[in-house]
Amino acid sequence: MTSSNRFLKLVCILAVILLAMSVPETGLWAGTTGKISGKVTDAADGNALPGVNVVIVGTTLGAATDADGTFFILNIPPGIYSVRATMMGYAPVIQKGLQVSADRTTEVNFNLKEAVLVTGEEVVIVAERPLVEKDVTSSQNITTTKAIEALPVADIMGAVSLEPGVSVNTAAFEISIRGGGSDEISFQVDGMERSDKLNDKVYTTTNSATVSEIQVLTGGFNAEYGNIRSGVFNVVTKEGGRTISGSADYRFGPAHQKHFGPSAYGEGQYDWQLYTGSDSFEPVLDVEGKQLFVGWNKIAETQNGASYLGKNDWTAQQLMDVWKWRHRPIEYGDKPDQYLDAGLGGTIPFLDALGVKDAGFFVGYKFTREYPILPSINEFNQNNTYEGKINFKPVNAVKLVLSGMYGKTETSANGISWGDQVDMNYGYDVVGSALGRYKYYLSANDLLDAYTKQLGAKITHTINPSTYYEVRYNYFNVETEAGRSRDRNLKAIENIAGVAFDEAPNGWASEAYPLTDMTGTYDFFGGGAVMDTSFVKSHQLNIDFTSQISNQHLVKVGFEYGSDHVVRENRKAGSIILDPAAGNFLRYDMTPFHIAGYIQDKIEYGGLIANIGLRIEHYDANGWVYAPGNPYATFWARGGTEGYTTPDDLPKAASEAYTYVAPRIAFSHPVRQNTKFFFNYGVYYDEPTNRDRYGLFSESWDFGNPQGDIRFVGNPELEAPRTAAYEVGFEQSIADEWVVRTYFYAKDNSEQIGLLRVDGLDGSHAIGDFRNYEGVGKGAAGYDTRSNNNWEDIRGIEFKVTKMRGRFVTGWLNMDYQISTSGNYGYQNLNQDPLVAYYVYSAVKQQPQSVPSFIGNVEFHTPSDWGMLKGDWRLSILQTWRKGAKYIYNPTGLPTREVRTVYYYVNNYMTTLRLNKSFDVVGNLRVRVYMDINNVLNSKFLNVGVLNSAEQDIYYNQYVDGDNGFGKKIGEWEDEKGNNIFINNWVDKAGNNRAPIAPAKDFCLFYNPRSILLGVKLEF
Repeated sequence: MTSSNRFLKLVCILAVILLAMSVPETGLWAGTTGKISGKVTDAADGNALPGVNVVIVGTTLGAATDADGTFFILNIPPGIYSVRATMMGYAPVIQKGLQVSADRTTEVNFNLKEAVLVTGEEVVIVAERPLVEKDVTSSQNITTTKAIEALPVADIMGAVSLEPGVSVNTAAFEISIRGGGSDEISFQVDGMERSDKLNDKVYTTTNSATVSEIQVLTGGFNAEYGNIRSGVFNVVTKEGGRTISGSADYRFGPAHQKHFGPSAYGEGQYDWQLYTGSDSFEPVLDVEGKQLFVGWNKIAETQNGASYLGKNDWTAQQLMDVWKWRHRPIEYGDKPDQYLDAGLGGTIPFLDALGVKDAGFFVGYKFTREYPILPSINEFNQNNTYEGKINFKPVNAVKLVLSGMYGKTETSANGISWGDQVDMNYGYDVVGSALGRYKYYLSANDLLDAYTKQLGAKITHTINPSTYYEVRYNYFNVETEAGRSRDRNLKAIENIAGVAFDEAPNGWASEAYPLTDMTGTYDFFGGGAVMDTSFVKSHQLNIDFTSQISNQHLVKVGFEYGSDHVVRENRKAGSIILDPAAGNFLRYDMTPFHIAGYIQDKIEYGGLIANIGLRIEHYDANGWVYAPGNPYATFWARGGTEGYTTPDDLPKAASEAYTYVAPRIAFSHPVRQNTKFFFNYGVYYDEPTNRDRYGLFSESWDFGNPQGDIRFVGNPELEAPRTAAYEVGFEQSIADEWVVRTYFYAKDNSEQIGLLRVDGLDGSHAIGDFRNYEGVGKGAAGYDTRSNNNWEDIRGIEFKVTKMRGRFVTGWLNMDYQISTSGNYGYQNLNQDPLVAYYVYSAVKQQPQSVPSFIGNVEFHTPSDWGMLKGDWRLSILQTWRKGAKYIYNPTGLPTREVRTVYYYVNNYMTTLRLNKSFDVVGNLRVRVYMDINNVLNSKFLNVGVLNSAEQDIYYNQYVDGDNGFGKKIGEWEDEKGNNIFINNWVDKAGNNRAPIAPAKDFCLFYNPRSILLGVKLEF
């Protein structure tokens, strides 16, 4: 696309947006405030009362009723308020306990009685929030800190993950909603996006002490929400008030081993039993006669013949001692996990003294330190997050909010994998490394530090009681630093049989110091190859207008501009490179941007509420397409970049930008006060990830090296994946105590991004790895890229029944039933050889998967009026259950259309509880102590994923398969006599004695044993 055409398209987009903004009634972008509306009447005759003053107590927010007695108050921060109605000649009325939430209308009506004399008394009414909110036109849930205190979860995000269709992994900064991952989700705090465009993460670390509420939208997103396809997390934080308030919540989990079985690095584990047992001097055989170990006598004979370490008189015992030194036990599970949530807010006195109104602050700090299941190169996964917010009014009509956040994450990264890009997976699962040759060499993985910063500013100007506009700027920055651990100390530490030994396997050692144990099982060198010093700096500007043009129409219009500066400096050094200084590099420095605009009308009538809107989105990768029109260019061949200094020297053309129109429509039909139906439809797009759009991943550390080739080529012309979603919902309250919610949804995902393999023509056909490419002595083109060649259909039903109120018992039950079908269209492989391309089977459809699940919670509590000792006790029991998924065992990799074996997993369930007690201490200080018990029943569920292909073959063919074994489900692990088939000898259906399937994995077959967490929270 030429620069002139791109400029013309941008001008057209801006013209459309400016035209929409020229409408005088304009609106809000991502809802962080709510609305109160209602009607005031005369209690005697029911006639409307005009000119009544309605104000929110303790604020400057208010309105006067019109000729019909109606009023509305806009731009109210979420919270619980008291609203007062006053008029000369009538007794004032105050309604307390009104809950206001973001993007919702809270209805409150007043009946005023005439008063002959003003006595100073007022009528006080305690309001109750309606169980069915008629103005909500989609599936969404609002969670507050107070609402989740009794739940056995770590923080407010843990409570959110209990909702149907929602999964939150705060350690890995990952979210899933209705089958969509983090790249399809918007995570906003006070309207400020917290999305890591470098690693496809969202910064989910949220300080519960600073949160006012979290609104989760799982379907039917209004036009103000863009760059999403699966869900929105709308976090609204607290603002400082006229009094000092705060809280501190400290939790710790007593030290414990986080897996069943023996210590992975202790003397009871399989390795020690095999290599240091009394019978290990002679050959060790299993029950089937297979040799497991040749014995130390044989090892001594071999090593003496080779003059091991210059010595030829080793005894078998001495060599065993060498093995013990290099596999010495590692202590773990001996330190507690710790968590702290703290927040403090109040007024800013010196600003008040200067005449600045409503000046307040709120600051928060969150600390988490969790220890991984097994020892890692970084001893723990730790996060420190600091947040701050200042709000004030320089003048009555203008409100200014300044906010900031700083977070540091210390964790581990995979330092040994080989691929196109390094996976910056926070909280890397080190169990995978412990299953291979690097089990005792922790330095094979890398240290990873990630730094997150955010600065935001928001100005709200109220033009009149029915119209205001907001300008918002957001800066979000993520920096990652990954690298190997400290070098190995090569000085003598231990002496065995007169030979000095260094600290191996501790400390990093390069390929120049190869060291493998004498059994040939484990390596103590290499790895630690990931080096990353990358960052992303995101800027976003929003200008939004809101106007209540009548009692029935709230119109919103907004404009958004965002840009990212993405710099990737990423290296992987592999053992195939002989030079220790060599490695694989992925480098790019790109500045993608996007522009968006929307217009939306919220229409509110008694029997119909509608949200109708239109959004325009424009995405520009602002990148380069290399070798445009020729995916088989010669420089993609092995060593083909020789002679080019940098990627900028390659033939290239500017990438094309794309513009999309996304209509949104939603209706809510309140049948009566306690019954509602709703329907919504929308088209949604999200920007392709930068990991897919950019980069040339070179095997050589020096671009243009004749021995290197390009393994990955980014595609900046990827189109935005598209989702067309429908949703139908029904909500019903029963006896003003129970609420039943049922949602049906369907998502048609198209243009999703998948792998595309490109293979060039080899004129003489394959000769090893080196091929004759068009007569040139180089390898044929062979690299991976990305293409819009994936689709997915997701359909589901969500059901939730809640007992909202009860003096002794409350609770809820969620059901989530989802069916997903996915596949590919177009080509997944391009081959220049037409004979090969003819056989490429492109369209692939995976069989539908359906996995229903249930989550239920029952809370027993004693009333607070029972006194300090007996009152305010709460016992919350949380039960989860998930049906075992269908699994197609296909070790031969046959195409989907071939017949394969279908198995089913066992059902998964877990019981967790929390017991807590609250009491008032002095003044407004309140204390809550609690205890969580995880996996109350100490249930064990098999980790099938730790099995390698050979172990899986035995498990499926000799145990799970109905013809050859017992006809079990995947996840079962005992024979008919109760023997654990993985770590004990067992008997198959034919009565044959069989050896354990995976005895060396005795430490990772089952995770999550019963554990306890203790906590105390102070509030004032």
